[in-house]
Amino acid sequence: MKKLDILLAIFVAFAWGSNSVAVKFNLGEVPAYLSLTLRFTITSLILLPFVKIPKIKFSDLYSIAIVFSIFYVGLIYLGINLGIDTSLAVIIIQLSAPISIIIARFKLHEHFTLNSIIGVALSFIGVLVIIGQPGRYNNQFQAIIILFIATFFCALFNIQSRKSKNAQPLSLLCYINVIAAPHLFIISYFIEGYNIVNIISNAAPIFWYTLFYSIIVSGILSMTTWMYLLQKYPVYKVTPFSLLVPFFGTLLSTLFLNETLSWNFFIGGVVTIIGVYISNRKKRIT
Repeated sequence: MKKLDILLAIFVAFAWGSNSVAVKFNLGEVPAYLSLTLRFTITSLILLPFVKIPKIKFSDLYSIAIVFSIFYVGLIYLGINLGIDTSLAVIIIQLSAPISIIIARFKLHEHFTLNSIIGVALSFIGVLVIIGQPGRYNNQFQAIIILFIATFFCALFNIQSRKSKNAQPLSLLCYINVIAAPHLFIISYFIEGYNIVNIISNAAPIFWYTLFYSIIVSGILSMTTWMYLLQKYPVYKVTPFSLLVPFFGTLLSTLFLNETLSWNFFIGGVVTIIGVYISNRKKRIT
């Protein structure tokens, strides 16, 4: 990768790591799907005047929008809203990197590696070490399962982005948000069932600060950069940079959310990150 692209990938990792803290503050004020509805709606309004409809099939665009909004970002928000530690959440989500490589082997015919097999095994062992500490995460089990599911859809979104080479990333992001916003509103209305006007009007300023941070930094800037990199380089070259997300996310959640880290968490997290790193090294077996 070019040096500039490496710097861009590091920026994305920082943005996503810091966004996990922003989301935690955000969901302290507004329910998960309502917050997402506002995020996707405002993003659409910001981008629509500047982009054209992306040059891909509508069925593909619709699929990407649903995978990204409801089953990837939506499940992450739901997991965090259920009270999972932010540092634990960012560790689990990084399992999407080895899963992306596995899917890319079969869907995109990118080379599978022995390191990928070893790395995937280590990653799952690491996560089991993290969540296996007796009693610590008993009240977070549901959120952990939800985040495990989100990792698969995160990987699927990576593959879909890689396949959408003919679409400009900014246009793709805009119309993902256009399609996703009404779906998220319907989910919010029927599941959360809150008085939307009262919630929004009573939200503290921190909600709006974190919402626009997610929209601009984690959303528009980071997502378009990530899609650009995935369109330009093979999956195994881009996804290793997501390994930096736990570093930034855990560091910032410790500083701003007063979360504490046990040795059990530290060892499991290190094993997980090592596994994901190994899975991205290049030793072909096919």
